[in-house]
Amino acid sequence: MKRYSLLLAEYAKKGRSGLGIEAQQETLRHFAQAEGFEVAREFAEVETGNVKAEADRYAANVLPIIREAQKAGARTLREIAEALNARGIATARGGQWYNILERA
Repeated sequence: MKRYSLLLAEYAKKGRSGLGIEAQQETLRHFAQAEGFEVAREFAEVETGNVKAEADRYAANVLPIIREAQKAGARTLREIAEALNARGIATARGGQWYNILERA
């Protein structure tokens, strides 16, 4: 059976709109079952507007580096993660990059 990890993020107001974590989990469980995957792990995080603004700023700074890696030949998520790690670019939380949807 194939395995993958799942990262779920939600804004407080999405929970009220039917787009919350529970709805995402149900949708992805159906997808995983249909595709023959097993959900190995789930990560859930509730974000506030301030966290989103910080994440947007971080993404705006990292995006040009990702584009540069793509121009240099990085095509897959794994290759992009490797390029970011090789350049010493940490994730927003200071960790290493990896492909969370990689199938084992």
